[in-house]
Amino acid sequence: MKSLKRIVSVIMVFVLIACSMTISAYAKSEDEEIVANVYICHRILKKLMAGHSWLYFENLTDHDIQVGAYTVPPGEGVSVGTYSGQDVPEGFGVYYNVEAYRYGKGGLHDNVYLKKELTQKQLERMSDKVARSNYWSHFTNCSFFTITTWNVVFGKPLLYVMIPLFTRWEIQIYPGHQEGFLMKFPGKDKVFKQKGLGKNATLIPSEPYK
Repeated sequence: MKSLKRIVSVIMVFVLIACSMTISAYAKSEDEEIVANVYICHRILKKLMAGHSWLYFENLTDHDIQVGAYTVPPGEGVSVGTYSGQDVPEGFGVYYNVEAYRYGKGGLHDNVYLKKELTQKQLERMSDKVARSNYWSHFTNCSFFTITTWNVVFGKPLLYVMIPLFTRWEIQIYPGHQEGFLMKFPGKDKVFKQKGLGKNATLIPSEPYK
């Protein structure tokens, strides 16, 4: 009887170890699953001599993902950038899909970018940073937003210098950079301004031009 109990105990130990390893492997695979692509982009603009920097997120899953206050459906994307309020209608802060609307149908020239894949945890960290970035100043401009959000996740950081054109040079000397990038064109009903910060962030409809 005692030997039977020992055998049962040993079997139970092996079962528990096997279950633990299975759960751990499942959790690891969930953490490592790629859910989105993120692009850090720059475009030369004649109106703004130094150009404009922004981020673009692309949903690779079969379910919605969250970027800041914006919900991205499967197979779609969203551009996110900050503005001073001089050329957007709702004042300074974070805007969604302004760049995708303005440049989505344009040529591929003048756009330079870096592309990285994101796991769910990485996406959540970047999304949280976007939601907390609803501000703009000459010191915390579009380049500050894109670079500090990018650096939240990726180990080889980009250096922030106030001039957006410097962001372009950084992208161009970074291994794996590419030129030309066509975003998915959204309708006007998908252009928004963020209101509030963090968990209190909401969206208000906005025009893509002032």
